[in-house]
Amino acid sequence: MILSLKVARYSKTKVDEAGVLYLMKFNLTLVFILLALPTLLASQFQNPPIDSLSKELYEIVCKIAAENAIHSERIGYSGETTKQYRNFEQLISIAKIDDLLKLMNHPSPAVRGYAFLGLAEKKYIKLDEILMDHTDDNETVLIIRGCLIDELPVIRFMRETESRVQN
Repeated sequence: MILSLKVARYSKTKVDEAGVLYLMKFNLTLVFILLALPTLLASQFQNPPIDSLSKELYEIVCKIAAENAIHSERIGYSGETTKQYRNFEQLISIAKIDDLLKLMNHPSPAVRGYAFLGLAEKKYIKLDEILMDHTDDNETVLIIRGCLIDELPVIRFMRETESRVQN
């Protein structure tokens, strides 16, 4: 009887230790998740390049990003001006140089391309520095010029834009 009591007491202690260790691991994991969760969520929903844009400008940028294409002023057989190009015209009429510089880091290649085009049209003098910063910007964007449709890396569109502005 004494032997069985000692075995029961010993096994109960082992079970308690295992339970305590499990609870400690569980609590530690829970604390880590609770501490990391706000940081992870904040990084998911924060978009640093556009966080300080006006509401009106933000809405225009969202429209350009949704279309995700760069249109010239007149496209197609009829030579019509598209909504996307009108969005660009609104963008450059409202945006300041600083806004366009922030948009150069936007996730959408169309927004980056239009931001560069806007800087070129506003005669921004440091276009060459932007080209250097975006040398590796090889994400492709759909470009429609007149009746021609092409898909180019953003950096190539920027270089072509700069060479047109200089001439």
